[in-house]
Amino acid sequence: TLVGTTSGSSYSRLLGAGGVTFYWVRAVNYTRQKSPFNSQAGTHCIIAPESHEAYVEELLKANPWLQDIIGDLNQQIEDIDAKIEEIEEIDPLDIQSRLDELDALVPEMDGRIKDNQDAIQNNIYQAIDAVASGVLRLDDEAYRTRNVFRWAGIEVNEKEGTVVIRGLEDLRTETGYQFSEVEERLDAQTASISLKASRTYVDEMAASLISSVITAEEWKFEGTLDGWTGQNATLTATSGGISYAITGADPAMTSPDISIDGSINNIIGLQLRQTVGDPNATVRVQYKTASHGYSDSYMKRVLIVGDMNLTRSVQVNMYALDAGGDDWQNSTITGIRILIGEDVGAEYLVSLVNIGQSSINELALGDLELRITQAEIDIDGANAAIQLKADQTTVTALSQELRTARVDIDAMN
Repeated sequence: TLVGTTSGSSYSRLLGAGGVTFYWVRAVNYTRQKSPFNSQAGTHCIIAPESHEAYVEELLKANPWLQDIIGDLNQQIEDIDAKIEEIEEIDPLDIQSRLDELDALVPEMDGRIKDNQDAIQNNIYQAIDAVASGVLRLDDEAYRTRNVFRWAGIEVNEKEGTVVIRGLEDLRTETGYQFSEVEERLDAQTASISLKASRTYVDEMAASLISSVITAEEWKFEGTLDGWTGQNATLTATSGGISYAITGADPAMTSPDISIDGSINNIIGLQLRQTVGDPNATVRVQYKTASHGYSDSYMKRVLIVGDMNLTRSVQVNMYALDAGGDDWQNSTITGIRILIGEDVGAEYLVSLVNIGQSSINELALGDLELRITQAEIDIDGANAAIQLKADQTTVTALSQELRTARVDIDAMN
């Protein structure tokens, strides 16, 4: 196609962002005599995208279904950003101050417990003295003796055979309030840690899921053809893959019979490198179903560009066919045929072919929720351990005092 002429030694043309072009140039003299073109193959030109936005725009044109997924992801990130902003309003110095208060609370609590234990011990000794005096009058002043026990802080249930030291119950109530205050502060820290962890994980997942594929069918060709056959191309099994040598027009390699749900699996992946010939080649992917066979009426074409002996990974989106409309996504695929290159004598090494779906459809928001939940469980477990340790320390000390009181009372009785 003629794109322009110039009477000088240079020519400029404005192109869109992204794409691949070939140019042929020839000279024409004043008598309209034309020279041959500069080369039969032409001059190859790759046009880089002008910007990240232009690249994204082209990507969305080829894959319109990505827009809904990106919208859902952006909404999740906005929600998380809003929560992070709430957390970031907390002054770190205030958080550290609260942590310092928490650290100081433990020795203070130990001091209070010790003071209370001393008071309890004095109460118990006083109660024992009262018991010793009362025992002498138990026969004729039983009612009065029981009142003395109660006013001394000891309640005796004769029917059930139990003794309650009231001072211990008062101490338990006071320390319970202190633990409640500690738990509220720990819960606030838990929320901050959990939200910060969730945002970090979302960032990592968004970066790692762009090109992953969940395979429904895969062939790795490690020393075997795996049922693939060649047309106008010689296929040879090697340890590195299938050696594909072109012997005629329309060379192709055809898969064995398969059964793939096209409504779910739209990505065909291909890994290959050229060992002989022009490293730039056109790849066509044809497919068959129960209603039609292989032909260019149901086909997707891609251009692969690269250096000789450089392994290239190609992903073909069969939802955007060059011919066939939406036939792929409405059919069960029973076979695929891959036509690589056109030059007789060119050779390629095909190391992998797979069919599947993009894992961006499985964006790990579910896994993210599991990770956050596990973090909350771990933090709750730490909180429970702190509370249990403190409770156990208090109860162990109080139980020891109770046992001592019972032994002394039994001895006096």
